[in-house]
Amino acid sequence: MSAVSIPVGIASPHALDWTAASSDALPDMTAVTDVSVKVKSPGGTTYTWTASIISATTTSLRARHTFAADGSDVTKTGTWKTYLELTSPAGTFRTSSATFTATEAWA
Repeated sequence: MSAVSIPVGIASPHALDWTAASSDALPDMTAVTDVSVKVKSPGGTTYTWTASIISATTTSLRARHTFAADGSDVTKTGTWKTYLELTSPAGTFRTSSATFTATEAWA
């Protein structure tokens, strides 16, 4: 995920995508059977967001989280930290961290 700025209260149908690359521990991304997004808010509260696998090749995987319809996913301004948790038959793996910035909601 590149540098992203989103408004507090963003809601469905808006979504955020992540891309993960294969590694020595998980060399084939097509083996991933489940993905979730681990999130830490600017206040330190942690969440687990659902995500869908949008596409996967042996070397990369793209996952998407669609924001809650009521706008309850992003509730505070500031920098949010995230990473993907990938599940495969070989175990559960964590990707590198990424961040996004939440700004005041659009008027």
